[in-house]
Amino acid sequence: MESIQLLKQKIEDWEDMEGIDDDEAEQEWIQAGIRLFERCIAVDRENESEYLQSLSRLCLNYGRNEKMKFSNFQRAVRYLKQVVYLAPKDPRPCYHLSFLLEKENNFEGALFYAERAIKLGLEEKLLHKLFCNMAFCYYKLLLVSDAYKYLYIVEEKSKSNNALAAFLKPYQAKIKASKKKGYVALSEQYGTLIETEADIENSVDNGERVVLIVHPYNTVLNGKLESVRFSSVKAQILETIILSEEPVSIRQVSEVLWGYDSENMSESYVPRMIKDIRTDIKTATGIDGKELLKTVAGKYIWDHQLLRGSIHYKKMMNRRSSSNEGITIL
Repeated sequence: MESIQLLKQKIEDWEDMEGIDDDEAEQEWIQAGIRLFERCIAVDRENESEYLQSLSRLCLNYGRNEKMKFSNFQRAVRYLKQVVYLAPKDPRPCYHLSFLLEKENNFEGALFYAERAIKLGLEEKLLHKLFCNMAFCYYKLLLVSDAYKYLYIVEEKSKSNNALAAFLKPYQAKIKASKKKGYVALSEQYGTLIETEADIENSVDNGERVVLIVHPYNTVLNGKLESVRFSSVKAQILETIILSEEPVSIRQVSEVLWGYDSENMSESYVPRMIKDIRTDIKTATGIDGKELLKTVAGKYIWDHQLLRGSIHYKKMMNRRSSSNEGITIL
């Protein structure tokens, strides 16, 4: 049996692998990581909770089709519930579970784990992102005053934090958008529109914009030439950059990735994902990804003047299906 020291060295080598060239290579890279962490559990039970959290994160991005992604999503939830049992004083699995259960429309469960994470002393930089999730869950449960209480706290904090401001925008849109079709301003640059996927397809086909259609198990970048599937990590990165009115740094992007430990993340990870996203942008739009997703003074920003970027959040009807209507941030 391999020693834990040897396995940890293999994990370091795996984390530092060069850029991922395509979706299949990414899936193979994730699968290799899953195997490594499973082997770590077999020889190092003392740190099982840490390995399970890493496995959960990988499962959220693993799957070559919607059915597999749904199955691995459930697997990620199970791993995190195991961690809650194994490490009852660790707030991180409760934090992550809150976000995952919200995606399943289990709003009561999401709030239960959110409150537990707070009681266990969740660190402040994660706390305001959790408040976003709590605000939305309270809103869906028709507890509007509680929803706006948490939303207001984050809005105040986001005035001095660009990454948090980008993270907040989807929640503002989902809570503040009108129920009838119309435009709700969120800032000078962005607004919110409730529209059908037919509306989106028409504007994309006309070359008016590119749209990231966000769904828990089947997120795609919809461009004039093609639709490209996105993992949850790439979706979060592109979502952050498109919604941010100011350039965002690698550190800010890493902090937005709620399923990741930004302190211990490999320095090459975000740039590697950016490289992959730029390739997808060119595939979808025919435009050089570096021209749309620009690097300015070491930070990333979307060029809305060249081609407007939008984010569309599908309305979930249940675990396996969704309606053809959702909320779009322009």
